[in-house]
Amino acid sequence: VGSGNSQQTMEQVQETIARARNNPKDFDAQIMAARLEYQIQQYDEAIKFLLTANQLKPDNYDVLVMLGEANMDAQHWDAAEKWYKAAQTKNPKDLAVAASLAFVGLQRGDVKAAERAIANLEKLSPDSPDLQNFKNKLNELKSGQSK
Repeated sequence: VGSGNSQQTMEQVQETIARARNNPKDFDAQIMAARLEYQIQQYDEAIKFLLTANQLKPDNYDVLVMLGEANMDAQHWDAAEKWYKAAQTKNPKDLAVAASLAFVGLQRGDVKAAERAIANLEKLSPDSPDLQNFKNKLNELKSGQSK
């Protein structure tokens, strides 16, 4: 019943990815291909398309955030931090970016970066549901109970 749709969908995915690869100057094609790769958890492939999109439009805020997110999900902590910081420079009030920077700092085991990011998140959103969890993880990190 569903195989026809899934076959058509697979062809559409392949066409979208081929279009992005064949047209590296097509910003929209890069974004569409990146989103498709991201949806199937092919983060490194998504990152390649996003890097191309970033070269085309280096000031595009959404691409900076997507690069942070894809790198975070791929557990490329240093790269995730770099892209999230670039996004935060453009929009310092983005709560999702602030929370992601706190998470990445904790994952990297960087106490100072995590403290700064958590303090910033608390300043932006004192009622953030993530704050207490981040603070607990930071205390664990400080006491050496967690890597």
